[in-house]
Amino acid sequence: MVDGVLYRNYYKGSVAGILFFVFLGWWWLAGDSSIASAETQTFPVRVDYPLLRSLVVYTAFPGPGESKTLEDGEHGCNRVVISEPKFSFDENLVRFETRIKAKGGVYLWDKCRMSVDWEGYLVLLQRPVIKADTWVMSFEIVDSMVYDLNHRPASIAGLVWDLFKERVFSYLGQITVSLGPPVEEVKGFLLPLFPDDRQKTAIKMFESMRPGEIAVSPVAIRVEVLADLDRSAEKPRVPSGKEVLSAGELDSFVGVWEAWDSFLVQMMLALFGEPLTSEEKETLLEILLDTRYKFAHEFDRLDPAEQLNKDFVRDQFVTVWNHLSPILRNHLGRKPSESITSYLCFFTAADALIALDKIGPAMGIEISRNGLIRLVRLIATGEAAGLSYNMDVIPSLRQVLGLGEPLAEAGPAFDLEELESDTEGPDNSQEGSEVISIIEGIFEFFVRRCDAGQGKKELDAIRVWIPKRGDIDGYLGRVKAILMKKAEDVLGKSSIPPELKNFFRRVVLATCWQESCFRQFIDKRGRVSYLRSYNNTSVGIMQINERVWRGIYEPKHLRWDISYNAGAGCEILEKYLVRYALKGKTTPGPRVDAEQDNLARLLYALYNGGPGERKKFELRSAKNAYQLSDRLFFEKYDWVVFNEWGNITGCMGVQ
Repeated sequence: MVDGVLYRNYYKGSVAGILFFVFLGWWWLAGDSSIASAETQTFPVRVDYPLLRSLVVYTAFPGPGESKTLEDGEHGCNRVVISEPKFSFDENLVRFETRIKAKGGVYLWDKCRMSVDWEGYLVLLQRPVIKADTWVMSFEIVDSMVYDLNHRPASIAGLVWDLFKERVFSYLGQITVSLGPPVEEVKGFLLPLFPDDRQKTAIKMFESMRPGEIAVSPVAIRVEVLADLDRSAEKPRVPSGKEVLSAGELDSFVGVWEAWDSFLVQMMLALFGEPLTSEEKETLLEILLDTRYKFAHEFDRLDPAEQLNKDFVRDQFVTVWNHLSPILRNHLGRKPSESITSYLCFFTAADALIALDKIGPAMGIEISRNGLIRLVRLIATGEAAGLSYNMDVIPSLRQVLGLGEPLAEAGPAFDLEELESDTEGPDNSQEGSEVISIIEGIFEFFVRRCDAGQGKKELDAIRVWIPKRGDIDGYLGRVKAILMKKAEDVLGKSSIPPELKNFFRRVVLATCWQESCFRQFIDKRGRVSYLRSYNNTSVGIMQINERVWRGIYEPKHLRWDISYNAGAGCEILEKYLVRYALKGKTTPGPRVDAEQDNLARLLYALYNGGPGERKKFELRSAKNAYQLSDRLFFEKYDWVVFNEWGNITGCMGVQ
């Protein structure tokens, strides 16, 4: 007792006592790391008005013409049909409008009497609210208005309104939207993206998820999802976010990227049949090509000892989603169907990943193949949801991108990498080597493997495109003729201004000269193969990158059919010229105008590196600091303009 008194007297009213209790509080908080280091993360469930409308129509307006009939079940004298629901924004509230067709009367002597008909619109101003335990969003009615068919305030007799208003309000008040499925999808999608040593942290975060504030904007209802993240167990990571990968890890990285590329294609295919604008098609093509060119550049610069950005796929996902989601939201979810909830889940899961991207490097979040498969199943069905990475042409993808029908496939196409002959010939695969014809042994090769008549036909189709000593002028004439035929095919369907058509023809020839020296095939010591780039990614006379143009052009025909390859190259150049090179520019003047020369350089830069090269090229052009590829191409362009075809022997290797 004495000790207790001394204790109280010593600390009572003293500064030391205050400091002691402050220390005890700090010690207690520091001991509980979950309290000291936890922070609240937020990500949205965004319900755009078109999607909200589709959700409500699908569940509450199932009748013909998006309607619901409310009848007096006892005698049927009072009948109300509500239809054509619409949602919009009105001063921080949700404006709900529905058309009403009502018939009211009094049931007397076994008959409906004094029947009154009325038709107009009911408008409700609503405030969305959500129940934390069920994630069900409902709508409180703040105000209501009635309009006639001309949307003018309607004067309705009290008796008529009283006959049906209670029934209508009761039904509309029961309309709800469940946000539980998208929230659960966020958990299912994101959890596998956390590494093993972060799984417990992620699970705790997901268990703490709860609704936050609801914001009503001019485009959507946005519900904040709150979650507590304990960062006490985080480990420092390499600032660059890069690690040295083994050969197996590198293969795994490529596999994940291929799944991501397939996922991107599936997102775009979800837009098939939608009324896309020309600007939206242009954006979609730019997204797809830039994503693939960036991967090609990232992968091409690597050797086994180099570092690779393991966050590369996640970074691409974030960049792409910021540009692609407005287009998806603008089109998906506008049609009521059983897929509406899946679309909401898809958007929510993707938005959550973007919101968590800020902590991605610290928490080790990485995009996985399984995660992408789970996500794509929300917008695709069947084999498409498997994310197989195959090289087949996808006609619907071409339609979505505004590329039209696939190119005709009429020429030779083989699964073979090369054709073997029975005797060796000189090597003409490098510049300066000698070119000879394919010997008759190749014909026997075809006979052994396929129908003799068909084999000879295909052999002849290839033989004519092998340059021979003494026939360079003839060979070049044949190649130029096929290039110009394909160029004319493209020009016949293009919006290229008439004053630039001859310019386009010159660029086609100069590009072919720069890319392949007009060669589709090479003869390397008795083995004939299609021309490949130094890194084995691009093929044929126009050097079409097979990864970049996957799903758009057929690889076997790109490799073995010179006509098909030339057509693909002309089509690509035309799209780059119309959609990107000329965008925001006035049409250049005649040849003497230097602007047309620079347009040629820009067009080749796009052909060589995709739409993302435009800004880079404009910076080079402004500084007059052209790259080697710019200068080499323009050299060929000048040769075409001034008909200096004698320079062809320098790259074809014929004396």
